[in-house]
Amino acid sequence: MPLVVEKSQVGDVMQFKHLYSRYQEVKELIPLGGYQPGNDEVMDTAVRVYPTLMNFLRQDQDEASDLSTSQQQLNQLIEEITHGR
Repeated sequence: MPLVVEKSQVGDVMQFKHLYSRYQEVKELIPLGGYQPGNDEVMDTAVRVYPTLMNFLRQDQDEASDLSTSQQQLNQLIEEITHGR
């Protein structure tokens, strides 16, 4: 991937994957009350933004999205997450 996309795009993807994977670590504990916010800032962010991450990944069968648009949307998503917008 680093050979075919810009460095900023790689960073956005890595940030997305990191938050997604952190949520996966704790998702089974949430309904059981085993996850307590406040102990891990990255985990707290991952839990908070998980619905937004999933919304980004979803696409209707009849919905088209070109690469440029997807890259812009991912960049905007990561900017909003990291800058608290």
